[in-house]
Parts: sequence; structure tokens; C-alpha cells
Amino acid sequence: METKKAFKAFKYRTEVRWTSGRRGEASAAGLPNLGISSPAEFKGEPGSWTPEALFVSSLNACTMLTFLAYAEHRGLAFSSYECAAEGTLASVEGKYRFTEITLVPKVAVNSEAEVERARQILSDAHRDCFISNSVSTVVKLQPEIRVEDPERSRSVASDGV
Repeated sequence: METKKAFKAFKYRTEVRWTSGRRGEASAAGLPNLGISSPAEFKGEPGSWTPEALFVSSLNACTMLTFLAYAEHRGLAFSSYECAAEGTLASVEGKYRFTEITLVPKVAVNSEAEVERARQILSDAHRDCFISNSVSTVVKLQPEIRVEDPERSRSVASDGV
């Protein structure tokens, strides 16, 4: 008889409050407050986080943190991870929505033997990121994996996942 894993449900609470113009403040218990605004192209004020940037950033962060958990669990030897993300906001049937987000994670592994493992862990993290699984936006992954060699650095080409 197969035992099924019991999954928990979690709740997260945030609050926002208007401060002036098209600005506000986001807060959550135990976290620093975050100044928010509409983006400049929607008459917001520059210099603040926007819902658009937070949306793209949350997906980017979720993918990274899932990768880090999987890499630790699977014993991947890597020395760095960074990821650029770009989201396309477009009008679809008269309503703005993100139509695509592209993630370009750059991972440095410690040996040639770790390249394929890193690629698989990135693919699994991409597949299992709960933010990505919660939205209808197309999310593309274009990983760049390189072997860090103290003598010389070289890049290993990687196909998108």
C-alpha cells in the first residue's frame, strides 16, 4: 500500500495603505515596510517598487529559492547563482496582463560533471516554482551554466528549458 504525502496549506497576510498621489506602502508582520507606486508609464513616481516589478521579482526569487533547496538536497557543487528576469506586460483583449516572463539564470558549477546535474535541477526548480504554477503567464527559462575553473573560466552553452 502506497503512503500519500500530506501537504499543508499556508496563509500569508500583507497590507497596503495609500500615502499620497499614486504611492503607498506595503507591509507584513515582521518585515520592513516597502514603498510602492504605479510605474512611471502609468503616472507613478520613479524610485519605488511597483506591482509589475514585484510580480516579476517574486517569480524570479521563487525559482532561485527552489533551485537552492533542490541543489542542497541533491548535493550540487556550485559557486554562484544569479538570474535576470524580464516580463512583458501587454494589452490582451483590452486588459493588461503579463504575457511572458523570461528567466536567465547563470550558474557556476565546480566541475564539468556538475553541468548536466545543474541543468536538471534548474529545470526541476522551474517546473516546481509555486509562483510560476500559480499564474497563467508563459515562463521561459534560458539557463547559462559555466564551469568555474580557477585557472580559466569557460562557458558551457545551454539550451533553454
